[in-house]
Amino acid sequence: MKRFRIFEFLAGLLVTLLVVTVDLLGGFTGVKRMSVDLRFALVPRPDAPMTSEIVHVDIDDQALELVGRWPWDRRKLADVIRELDRAGVRTIAIDLLLADPQQYPEGTGERDVDHDAELAQAIADASCVLGVVLAEGTKLDEPWWNNDRGRVQLERLLRELGNDIQLTPEEILDGGLLTGARREDFRLRPVFFKRMALWQWLLTRPAGAPIDKLAVEAAVAPRLPENYGQYPEEPLIDVTLAQMHAWRLLTDGDPDGSSHLDQAPLPTLARAAAGVGFVNMDRHQDSVVREVGVERAAPGGAMYSLGLRAAAVHQDLPLDRITTTDDELRFGDTTLPVRTFLDAAGKLRRTIWIDWPTSRDAEHRWAGLLRQNADDDPAAGHLSIRTLVELGAARRTVASIERSLRAQAASILVGEDVPEDRVALNRKVQDQLEFDEEPGETSPAHAAWNALLASLIDGERKISETEDMLEDVVANKLAFIGFIGTGTAADFVNTPIAPQTPGVVVHAAMAHMALTGSAVHFLRPWTTALLCLALGVGAALIAARLKAAPSTAAVAALLIVYAFVAVWCFARADLIMPIVAPLTAAAAAWIVSTVLEAAISQRDRARVTRQFGARVSGQLVTHLLENPESVSVQGVEREITTLIGDLANFTAVSEVLGGEKSVETLNRYLGAMTETLIEHNAYVNKFLGDGVMAFWSAFGEDPEQAASACQSALECQAVMDRLNRDRRLRQVPDLSLRVGISTGRAVVGDCGAPPMLNDYTAIGDPVNLAARLESANKQFGTHILIDGRTHELLGHDPGPVQPIGRIMVVGQTTVTRVYHVLPEDPDPNLLELSGCLVEAFTAGDAEAVAVILDGMESRLGPECRKLVKVYRDYLARMGDGFDGALHLSEK
Repeated sequence: MKRFRIFEFLAGLLVTLLVVTVDLLGGFTGVKRMSVDLRFALVPRPDAPMTSEIVHVDIDDQALELVGRWPWDRRKLADVIRELDRAGVRTIAIDLLLADPQQYPEGTGERDVDHDAELAQAIADASCVLGVVLAEGTKLDEPWWNNDRGRVQLERLLRELGNDIQLTPEEILDGGLLTGARREDFRLRPVFFKRMALWQWLLTRPAGAPIDKLAVEAAVAPRLPENYGQYPEEPLIDVTLAQMHAWRLLTDGDPDGSSHLDQAPLPTLARAAAGVGFVNMDRHQDSVVREVGVERAAPGGAMYSLGLRAAAVHQDLPLDRITTTDDELRFGDTTLPVRTFLDAAGKLRRTIWIDWPTSRDAEHRWAGLLRQNADDDPAAGHLSIRTLVELGAARRTVASIERSLRAQAASILVGEDVPEDRVALNRKVQDQLEFDEEPGETSPAHAAWNALLASLIDGERKISETEDMLEDVVANKLAFIGFIGTGTAADFVNTPIAPQTPGVVVHAAMAHMALTGSAVHFLRPWTTALLCLALGVGAALIAARLKAAPSTAAVAALLIVYAFVAVWCFARADLIMPIVAPLTAAAAAWIVSTVLEAAISQRDRARVTRQFGARVSGQLVTHLLENPESVSVQGVEREITTLIGDLANFTAVSEVLGGEKSVETLNRYLGAMTETLIEHNAYVNKFLGDGVMAFWSAFGEDPEQAASACQSALECQAVMDRLNRDRRLRQVPDLSLRVGISTGRAVVGDCGAPPMLNDYTAIGDPVNLAARLESANKQFGTHILIDGRTHELLGHDPGPVQPIGRIMVVGQTTVTRVYHVLPEDPDPNLLELSGCLVEAFTAGDAEAVAVILDGMESRLGPECRKLVKVYRDYLARMGDGFDGALHLSEK
């Protein structure tokens, strides 16, 4: 764990706030939608197939192959609806546009039968919901129409066309009504603008006023002669009038607000339908259909989608029991969550995100939505419309056979009554035929009768079997009729469950949600913002508190846990938690904080390398690089051991050697000493002329600092002896080294004017005392003096140490015990007598001190001459006020 870095945390927090802002502004919308798609595609959910109340009647490849290309004649569609009604279907939703009248091939007798009327009757007999297209505007999105000049020229163009629909493009363009790109646009699609003009003219008619084709032609086509035949604009007028009639039926006579691009069923079909719903799909920018509009603005008021309207008719739910707010759709006793937003055009949208049922078909996911059990047939819940078309054709064939049979019976039973009951009829015909035949013979008429009767019975049997199958499949259900054939690409949409999903499946999924209450729920935007903040702040805290490796693991664990929770909530609670923005916030916060940490760490590493690379051991440098926080910039107080060494009499030697040779010699001696100190984990702080200062615990507590300091001092003395014997320095007088070592609490840190000019050093009494002890060596004739705290840290076996006494150095007011660190195997008399001397002197026993000093002179000789002199000088001054300490007067 590292020291908390506030700047790293603040950087992560700033990035988190930026991510939240981008999310609220919609910057992640596309990626968020894709993340939801992946959940629907990849996350296993409990089995939840589409409700068994729904069945699909598919216009598939088999049906198109049998009947032919679309559009089919309306009689076949009427047959389909009648067969479903006979089988007991409760509601039929027809996802087909039936806005144009039936087109009859030339030269056929089909015109003698009004197939549209036949279809309308079938729709009226059943409970059918039809689809409409709501264009929501004129679709003039080009920039040349959406400016002041464009709007003025469009208004003038529509007015001119409304006065004369027969104006040719040349007449319009030559008249100078349009300029610029608008001229080319009109030239390419004149029918579009003519229909727009005709529709606007029709909207100006009084609500509910009858619209007569002759009156319309007289108003908008004044150049027609009195006895005219067909003319180019007649189909346009017929289609537009039919649409106006249809919308008047659907809106109780008030189609205000409609567009010429809106498409409603034919008036006869609209009148017969139990309801209508829009079939428009709300595609996102990536052309994927993920949600369906709840309602759209329509002539006469809002209109619900085909799926919702079909579900309402299926449940006999009146429209006043369907209410929509910005948050929810109340569908009878069912409540579905609603998403409310402004689209790119600034229009208010209310949509429902499709909660796709669980599919059991991995290859064609939409095809398996109705499989209720794993062992169901892959086509369960799907019925080919071919079956219904063939059944209708079979009924017509059977009816034709029935008519032929009765006609043949009438020709056989000449002059006799023809019974209505088929059994009685067959018996009577058989008797007559056998009467007319020779015994043992079967006449051709008899054989024909038997063949025709067998064909009739077989046809009725097949019809009965198909009826039984249909009843099992569709009875009391909501049937959706729509295209799934591969040749009808326009009716397929891209959805999260499959790139090619039939549009009718989307409408069925909406009906399923309305019937079952199945839905996915989104968190509110402010909740998403809170989650982003929580994860981003968490990642920033981790990055600011932990080192790179553990912070990476911690943030990865945080992201994985959150993603797991989000996936679990989707799989088990139908809750779509935001993933993209929170994970982005956490990852971005961690990355920025980590990058900032790396930059700061690199700066610190450079500073450490620059400042300490040549002053401490390689091992310690490595530690500092890995733990740059160990280097206190602001200063920290801790116990340190300070060593100050000085080359005795080097000033005089330098006068002999001269400047250049002096520097070379000094560098050799100090360089060797520095290597020794570094080997013992010292921090070589500075060079003091011909001296050096080093200390331990520079970057953290060092429990071995006292022993390391004493050992390094002894080895430095050995280095001095070796250098003095070096032939390369034979011209240099022998040098000696004085060392003072002190241990105590000091402030360690950068001093000076950081970061430009600074020195990582220690300030405090131990440093001053070490300097005084180094100087005191001259008075005592010693080489390495340590204070009492250093001696204490050496433990019970400090090695050969000579007690010097209780001393007060210049500049301090406290007394400290001082010891002389000796090399191995010192004279035992020295240690014994020195100990007795210090004990007697401290006790104030002058006579004993004098005796001991005499003994030291006689037994030790010159080795302790200076120490004896100091004590004798002080012995002469012992008297009142004696405190048992030596008070030094020289630095």
